[in-house]
Amino acid sequence: MAVVAYTGVAAINANGQTINSFFKIPFGPFLPNDKRLRVSANLGDTDNSTIYDHFRYTKERLDVINNIDLLVIDEVSMVRCDMLDVIDKLLKTFRRTKFLPFGGVQVLLIGDTFQLPPVDKDWNLLRDFYSSPFFFSAKIIEQNQPIYIELKKVYRQKEKEFIDILDRIRVNKVSKNELDFLNSKYNPTFSPNENQNYITLTTHNATADNTNITKLASLPTTEFTFNAQIDGEFPENNLPTERLLRIKEQAQIIFVKNDFTKGIYNGRIAKIKSIDGNEIIAEYEDNGEVIEVKVEKQTWNNVRYSWNEKENKIEEDIIGTFTQFPIKLAWAITVHKSQGLTFDKVIADVGAAFASGQVYVALSRCTTSSGLVLKSFINQNAIITDSRVVEFAKNETPSTLIIKEISSGRADAFYKKARAAFYEFKFEETYLNIIQAFKLRNDLETDTFKRFFLQKAKILGNYKRKFYEIQDLKTTLEISNLENLNLLKTREDEIIQLNTRNADLNLNLLTTQKKLEETDAVSKELAKQKIVQNKQVEILLKDLELLTNKKKELQKIKTQKNLEITALNIELGNKNIQIENLKSELNRIKSISWFQKLLGKK
Repeated sequence: MAVVAYTGVAAINANGQTINSFFKIPFGPFLPNDKRLRVSANLGDTDNSTIYDHFRYTKERLDVINNIDLLVIDEVSMVRCDMLDVIDKLLKTFRRTKFLPFGGVQVLLIGDTFQLPPVDKDWNLLRDFYSSPFFFSAKIIEQNQPIYIELKKVYRQKEKEFIDILDRIRVNKVSKNELDFLNSKYNPTFSPNENQNYITLTTHNATADNTNITKLASLPTTEFTFNAQIDGEFPENNLPTERLLRIKEQAQIIFVKNDFTKGIYNGRIAKIKSIDGNEIIAEYEDNGEVIEVKVEKQTWNNVRYSWNEKENKIEEDIIGTFTQFPIKLAWAITVHKSQGLTFDKVIADVGAAFASGQVYVALSRCTTSSGLVLKSFINQNAIITDSRVVEFAKNETPSTLIIKEISSGRADAFYKKARAAFYEFKFEETYLNIIQAFKLRNDLETDTFKRFFLQKAKILGNYKRKFYEIQDLKTTLEISNLENLNLLKTREDEIIQLNTRNADLNLNLLTTQKKLEETDAVSKELAKQKIVQNKQVEILLKDLELLTNKKKELQKIKTQKNLEITALNIELGNKNIQIENLKSELNRIKSISWFQKLLGKK
């Protein structure tokens, strides 16, 4: 269940949220064809935004919306028609149940349409689409007429004559004699005694504020100021009393929170008797007896709904608190703020009433006609009742139909429980709930029940088939498990063998480690010897380097000598050639005869 109200104070008093904060609805009018509520954009639209763009709910908020079974809207008389249609559209869209009113959520509307009406600030934009600004002109209400129950018993007043007059003022059928009776209470100069605890109800905020400020300033006592404590989120317009409370001893106040253990109710008039630090004592009169009470600070919660998936229920999460003394200055308040309050003594200043229901609300706050004083004369024109409200009031659901609908609703609840029990395999509980449902509304021969029965029978058939499949699977698994056990035994034997081998290996490892330690000692000794050898090698290397250098020098000398020898050999060769040439010349000369020489041969 979720509780919402139009105003913040009403929501806080009902331990709920405002409609706007719960559904994240922006302030302002919504037309029936408002693009902000469409689920898809039209082809060619420059603005492609849809309801999913304008209402971006968190998963937690969606969980709440999808699991609401009852939505209570308090003070519905102040809810404008378009807001109710927006709620309907949001629930249908985000619950994915577009063919059910309010998305299948049961909605309880509480309020008196003859009291204060919705704010008609944007009515000029809505008038072409709605027949009136009242909630009952919403399209969803016109298309799905709700059960209308009017609570007849009056608890605030006891005098039958006064009750009858108020009832006729409510529907604007007051007679001249009754109006004369009311105007006999007219006393424009009336000034109550300090201990009479009258409160003035006026139609305008400025009048009420000026009265309270003037009255407080006129008191000769010391003024005290008390700051409220706010933790978390708590909007200013939801505060049930002033954040900065300014009061004095002898100030007239009203309590704004019930505490029945002290005889205090929301609207009880009292006087501040004493203030000592943070201790405030107030006193009020009850049946001629003056009763003193200690005013204790109270805490109001600002709640937000969340879905508890584990517990399968909607829970109230406290997101902020406001702690303050539960009192307000109360020489005067507006009729609007008095709605829902009860006073023993009232000075009604409603001659300038401008909205339907204002006179009725003001007069009906008073418990007795003897406690009523009129500050201004009430003529017939001041009693304003909207004819559309009167017409709607004629639609009260007959008591026989109410009983039938209540029985039908209870039957639906038992059918719902039966379905839930069925899905949890609690078949005896399913049977008992169906029997209870049949007693209230027998759906046995309806097509709906037939479809339900066949669907569930099919589900049971599927369960049976699945059961046999599971049995076969179980047998297969048992065989497999036996094989696995045998395999496991084999593996265990292998593990034992491996453990034995592991023990042997560990023993070998210890032996090896010991040998390694011995080897390590030898290695260290060898390392020392190696160091010595390395030093000797270094010396030998140095000697070798010297020898190598000498060898290189000798090689150079050898090469030089070889070059010189080669040059000598070449020179020797040349000499040998010359000798050979000389020898050849000599032999030639020797071969010339003497006569050849005579002839000149050379």
